[in-house]
Amino acid sequence: MTLALQFEALYRGLQRAHGAFTVTHADEAKAGKMAGKAVTVMEQPTVEKWARHLAGEQGIGLVPIDENNRCRWGAIDIDEYREGLLEEVEAKTLELALPLMCIRTKSGGIHVTCYLTEPVDARIVRSKMMEIAGALGYAGVEIYPKQTVLASERDCGNWLNMPYFDTDNTTRYAIYKGQPLTAEKFIKLATALRRTPQEFIAIALPTSEHFADGPPCLQTLAMQKVAVG
Repeated sequence: MTLALQFEALYRGLQRAHGAFTVTHADEAKAGKMAGKAVTVMEQPTVEKWARHLAGEQGIGLVPIDENNRCRWGAIDIDEYREGLLEEVEAKTLELALPLMCIRTKSGGIHVTCYLTEPVDARIVRSKMMEIAGALGYAGVEIYPKQTVLASERDCGNWLNMPYFDTDNTTRYAIYKGQPLTAEKFIKLATALRRTPQEFIAIALPTSEHFADGPPCLQTLAMQKVAVG
């Protein structure tokens, strides 16, 4: 099985469209953020397009929610660029024994991603990823899928830029125990970390005694405390 085929299978989502992103310059208004041209292409994200992405020819972005409002993967988009943050977040996922991959984004942020063995209702995936974000201390950040139901047969949802663009010189890599992974090692570990729908729903997360039945945001505030003011 080719590497492109393995990535396509791992990140399979919406089939009627995908994103295409070309980096053009650094965003001066947001330190570390890379800006460029982003377009939604009304074509299937094929294995061939994945091959171009991995070769560094054209970046691809995928929508996790499919035409049946189900997902095979979900992601937490931590849009911060502090040095060492990727390693800190990954260490937290290991401490909590969470089946997640922590991936450096094109700008140096983090995509904390969970993979499933088969499609699951997008509402379940989004809800669980929100809970995980709260447990990691990042309640309120962007969660993918951003939609739980597509509005129409033309609705394309929101896409996320994919990892390992230009694999030989990539800056969009995953880490394990603080060390960067090659694309081949990433695929192997991410595949091993996939969870069945039942296992995904059952992922255990720490809770606070003060809001044991409360939403993720209150769980996070209770565990991390709130400064005066």
